[in-house]
Amino acid sequence: MGCLASKESSVMETSSRATNNGSPAMVDNKAAITTAAMVKEDGLNPQSYRDETDGEELVFYDALESFSLAIGNMSYAPTSTMIPGGRSASVALPKSMLLTNPIPTNNVSDPSAPPTSNKKGGNARQSVIEISDKLIHGNLTIRGYPGQLDETELNACLEFRDQLKKRDSAYREMVHAYSPAEDEAFALCRFLRAREFDVNSVFAMLEDNKAVDVWKQARDKEFYQDLEKVYNGCPLPVFMKLFPVVISGLAKNGATMFYFKPGGMDMNALECVANLPELVPYLWYMLHQGGISSMQREVKAHGNDKTVLSERIIVFDMKNISSALFNTEFMKEAAKITACFPETMNRTYMLNVPTAFTVVWAVAKLFMEARTIAKIGFFAWESRAKQDLLNFVDSNELLSDYGGTGPAFDDVLRSRQAEVGSCSRWIVECLIATTGHKSSITLELSSNESASFFKVFSKGDNGAHVTVTAERNGSILIPSTPVKRDSNGPKGGHYSVTLDGSKLKGTNRFKIEVKGSVKEYYLVVIGVETV
Repeated sequence: MGCLASKESSVMETSSRATNNGSPAMVDNKAAITTAAMVKEDGLNPQSYRDETDGEELVFYDALESFSLAIGNMSYAPTSTMIPGGRSASVALPKSMLLTNPIPTNNVSDPSAPPTSNKKGGNARQSVIEISDKLIHGNLTIRGYPGQLDETELNACLEFRDQLKKRDSAYREMVHAYSPAEDEAFALCRFLRAREFDVNSVFAMLEDNKAVDVWKQARDKEFYQDLEKVYNGCPLPVFMKLFPVVISGLAKNGATMFYFKPGGMDMNALECVANLPELVPYLWYMLHQGGISSMQREVKAHGNDKTVLSERIIVFDMKNISSALFNTEFMKEAAKITACFPETMNRTYMLNVPTAFTVVWAVAKLFMEARTIAKIGFFAWESRAKQDLLNFVDSNELLSDYGGTGPAFDDVLRSRQAEVGSCSRWIVECLIATTGHKSSITLELSSNESASFFKVFSKGDNGAHVTVTAERNGSILIPSTPVKRDSNGPKGGHYSVTLDGSKLKGTNRFKIEVKGSVKEYYLVVIGVETV
């Protein structure tokens, strides 16, 4: 599903000729056959689509068809409708967990209705836009959620709850990971939906994924709540800048909106603090503590009349993404962590997908379950995903970057940084130290600002020197200061050096220079306080 490729790339090709059943015929291409076989193996819709509307001939698996039909065909599809009654269902009152009234289906297309003809006439395959509503809303009922269960599913919940009391405490801790933001009834159903309410299969899934061991390892580290200690004093707001994720807004079905813009990442800057596989603590923070706080934020914003789920609609924007992010070890580590949080992905939009990602996707799929893969849709541009997103998210809840009327990604990021940090703003710049060359940045402070935090991060083996001067009169405020690893530190290991920024006060402009003997990267971080 969703694999994107250009005609010239020969990764996958289709012909505009239609087969007898109306689907486009596949060109006799070895790579295409392999890709189609992979899709068939995953049980996804292999129908492809040729887009000729934008002056280019992009050939890709139709994201909306494979994405939406696969979701609609699940036994326990992620909900596309707000759970009625908020959080009134409780496992302590079993009858409240049962379905009493059918879910309204007003304004929802009937998926069994025959396809309408497109503007070219006849029974030819419709365009993506024309059929998207029918495909998206194929799930007319809510199955497997509190208040929507049948007697068999309810009994499975009660049995699962009972088994959790008898087994290793780590199982129960995982199920209740989002407490108090997620009620027990929703947590039990979330795990059970992953294995069609088969209690034994749920435990087998967790055992196969070694989820208990992974959970205990993180628990022993107190789930990395003190990230500064883990990353040589790097503040959380800085990590939020280096690894740009924003959780903001509530979808129509109660899922929180999760945005990731890896194209905005400076990999050299990130690697001054941590290599990709070393991001495990930060991933734990985002999935665990970040999951709780984001749910509580939306409950506060929308009140108890809305059911805020622990599920997320993820927007993964791949514009300008660095190939360095496609790190197999990192993907493995991420998969281990997400195994502790089953059914938290409602659906994922992969936007601005580059052709080269076809190969990466073939590898990434190895670390995912078929059920997870079915929830991922691929779109060549934001414009292609906009209408689909607006079917699931009200405009005011969707970031303006992706066609909504909500705030911009960068504005929300700054707001989140302010929530978790003591400084009003952060200067985060990566400088290159090379022989005979000074790399520099300029810091401008207003009359009521001062620098309260000043650190330089690196893993450079040779070290560098940092100098700070006032541009107004050229006075040296911080003379040439060595930034290098402690003599006991391992070669290639990360480190940080704290500088005295007490003299950096407004109103003034300051020049921060880094000079070294070989090409190495140094991340300058300055926290600015408003007096």
